[in-house]
This record gives sequence, C-alpha cells and structure tokens, in this order.
Amino acid sequence: MTYFVLHRRLRLRKSRGFTLVELLVVIAIIGVLVALLLPAIQAAREAARRMSCQNNLKQFGLAIHNYESAMKTFPAGGQAGRTGAANNYGASWLIITLPYTENGSMYNQLDLSATTAAATGLTYDNGTMGNAHNGNLLRGKSIKILSCPSSVLSKWGLVGHSPPGPEGVMRPTYVGISGASTHPNVPPSDVTGNTNQHTATGHQSKAGALVSHKYVRISEISDGTSNTLAASEQSGHCFSSTGAKVDCRSDYGHGFSMGPSTDNNRDWNITTVRYAINERDWGKMGIGNPSYACNRPIQSVYPGGANGLFADGSVRFLQQGQAVQTLHDLCNRDDGNTAN
Repeated sequence: MTYFVLHRRLRLRKSRGFTLVELLVVIAIIGVLVALLLPAIQAAREAARRMSCQNNLKQFGLAIHNYESAMKTFPAGGQAGRTGAANNYGASWLIITLPYTENGSMYNQLDLSATTAAATGLTYDNGTMGNAHNGNLLRGKSIKILSCPSSVLSKWGLVGHSPPGPEGVMRPTYVGISGASTHPNVPPSDVTGNTNQHTATGHQSKAGALVSHKYVRISEISDGTSNTLAASEQSGHCFSSTGAKVDCRSDYGHGFSMGPSTDNNRDWNITTVRYAINERDWGKMGIGNPSYACNRPIQSVYPGGANGLFADGSVRFLQQGQAVQTLHDLCNRDDGNTAN
C-alpha cells in the first residue's frame, strides 16, 4: 500500500510541472500578445493626448466667447503697454483671456496698467525694459490649457524673471490668427484697419479675428464666424537647411504673456498665415528669416494636418493638403471669400 501511495504522489508532482519547451511556448505567446497590443495601447494614449489638445482649443473658444459676451468684442490679439513709452511690449490675447480660462486670480495680480514698468508682456528686466513684477509672478507657473500634450517642444522660455534664468514664463503650443498674407489691399470694410503690410519681418495682416491693437466685433466677421479661424496649433518643429529641428512658435521664446509694442511691427503669439499647414522650412521668409518673423506656420506633430479653432468656438482638423488660398480664405474675416 505504501508503494502505491508514494508512486501516486510522485506522479502528481510530475504532472504539476512545466517542461522547458512548454515554458518557452508560453513566453513566446506572451511576447506575441505584447507585440500585438502595444501599438494599440500607444495609439489609444496618443488619441487621448490628441483629444486633450482639441479640448484646449475648445476651452479657448469658450474663453473668447465669454469675453465677447462681457465686452461685446473679441479680445485683441495683443495690446501694447504704456502708451508713448519705449519698448512698451504689452499683453497677449492669452493674458487678456486669463479670467475666462479659470485663471482669474493670476490675472488680478498682474500689472497690466504698466505702473511698475512700460512693458506688461515682456516679463524680464535687463535694466532698460521689461516687467519684473509680472515676470516673477508668471515664472514657473504651469497653465494646462496652454500646452498640447502631444507636443515635445520646450515648455519654458529662458526669460521671465529678474534676473533671467533657466525657468521662465510658460510657452504656448497655440497661436492666434491675425489674418492671411493675401488679404486685398482695399478690403470691403475697415480699410485702414485691415490692409496688409509688407515689413522686414514678413507680411502682416489685421484682417483676422485676433489682431494686434484692435478688438474685433462679431459684426466685423462678415465671412461668418464658422468660416473664420481664430487660433490654431503650433506644436511641432521646423527644420533648418541642415535638417536640425528648430522651434518655430510665434512667442519667439518669450512665453505666452508677450504682446506687441508701438515701437515696432513685431507680432507675438499671433501669426499672419502665409504658408500651407505643416510648412516646416525654417529658411523661408516670414518663418525663420529674419528673426521675429511674423508668418510662422500653423503646424502640429500630427501627420496630415493640425487642429484649428474657429470664431464660432468649433474646433476642426485642418487638412494639410488643402490649397493655400483656401486656408487664407479661412484666416481673413471679411475678404468675401468663404472657403468650401
């Protein structure tokens, strides 16, 4: 009897084990499953990041319309600092809309009346210009709505406090649209406000929804709010002639707070659209040539296009292959050309 019991126990122990071949087969199956599932998991994560990027633009759309409800105009693309002062770089539309993006507390602490310095948006102090108060307030402050999660561009500017240091004001991955480079010289309305300029920094237009030194009324968007771009992504790289990656956002490294000046014709955190979506040639006039060029493109990290916010608050994916003239029609608010 003892022999049979012992023999049975030995058989049970043997039946519970795995052979080396079986173990290798199991490992191989797990490897195949991981290989099959990993791309799907990565795709799901990227889809979530892309949705978050779109939602940020939708939040900007709500902010712009809430601003319009309160002020009866869209926010300016940027407003200069103290009138008549030198280097009076003012606040961008991203600063102007802070109270409407759940950042009212930050907005209320800013010196936007330029009592501490001529500039309000140039947030560093080198002894002759800049606003140390605003820079010290904004440095290192992360504002979720400003950043597309899919972007790998740097989050922080290199300036933004007194003295400048490695962590400055947050850089946005979105840009306001001030118009297109092909707006007619004599537009159907508001001739003095809409005409294009050809400057040393490229073509500049005031025919869009978010314009420097101007607060656009909805009634001025005669092409229709659903046919007029207000903002878009700028979340990808451009490339130099050597193939090196170059950051070609319209804040030029100063961060989201930077607005225009009355001293010069530079635009910050807005762009006049001149080139196709996802144009990445840094050497083109108005992109990287010269410095502070004002035609930096609508572009993203996604293949095939970029997200755009329309003046009615809707967000749509703008196809990369669409005709440049069609894109220009979307960027002008009153040129009489409604894009199909």
